[in-house]
Formats: sequence, structure tokens, C-alpha cells
Amino acid sequence: MRVIAGRFGGRLLDAPKDNNTRTKPMGERIRNAMFNSIGNEINGAQILDAFAGTGAVGLEALSRGA
Repeated sequence: MRVIAGRFGGRLLDAPKDNNTRTKPMGERIRNAMFNSIGNEINGAQILDAFAGTGAVGLEALSRGA
């Protein structure tokens, strides 16, 4: 798993490896589509990554300027 674009684009993210947790990170294709549809409206925005198991959505938002 990695940050797709922005300031931190290409950096790898580690997901929890504990078998007792049931986190399933949002796929890169879905995150990419979501942030591409938002476009430049994310600049300076506040983002809530509720139930952030891996934090991938929040980190992607920060990378893109939120």
C-alpha cells in the first residue's frame, strides 16, 4: 500500500499485521478515483478519516494539500 499522489506520492504505508484486527485498507484505485473526483477542492480542506484503520485516506488527503 502506498500514497498515490501529492507531496508524499509513492511512499509506502504499513498496514497492521495483527490477525485480531479486521482492518481492510481502501484500495489504491478507489482512493485515486475519490481524490481525482474531488480535484483541487481539497486544497486547505479539513478531512475526517473516520474509523481509520491504516490512515491511508487521511495521509493521502494530507499529501494532496488538505
